[in-house]
Amino acid sequence: KQVAEALIGIHTANLLPVSGEIARHFEQAQVVDQAVIYYNFAADYAKKLYVHSEAVHYRQKALQLAQQFSTISPNGQQQINLLHELGRDRTLASGRGNSVAGDAWIQAYELAKTSGTPGQLAQSLVDLARYYRDQGKWILAQQFAKDGFALTNMLKDDHLIAKATFELASILWHQGHFQECLI
Repeated sequence: KQVAEALIGIHTANLLPVSGEIARHFEQAQVVDQAVIYYNFAADYAKKLYVHSEAVHYRQKALQLAQQFSTISPNGQQQINLLHELGRDRTLASGRGNSVAGDAWIQAYELAKTSGTPGQLAQSLVDLARYYRDQGKWILAQQFAKDGFALTNMLKDDHLIAKATFELASILWHQGHFQECLI
């Protein structure tokens, strides 16, 4: 813990490049909540540097710790957010429609149904619509897109509404339902 705190003190102006190292030291000291935070920072930083496999590694570490020590977020909301990001990281590392990204989004969806916020559930629906669209599973994609579109409109979250609208219109277009695309 002291090493992690020393690194924070030394690199206060720019923590991101050393956030993975800070996380590792917090993990070794069993300061799990801080380890999760810094692994997440390390994943975001790796993604900005286009080192997607490293982003996946750090995000998986954060998720693993969050799942092992669910006292950090007993209702699962932190885990849902990490799963959403892990799916995106895996997509960037391995390509669109890959099953490992889909696995993360399926887990996020299942957890969001029981423990997530309505916004997390909506994000899960949109992520799965995109995943199934990229796999060419149009019926599933359309089902998730329509559910996501309906929920995001109820939530009145402009960012999620835009994502859901794009996914639904894209899926309908590819299915030849051109008039329905004019939502």
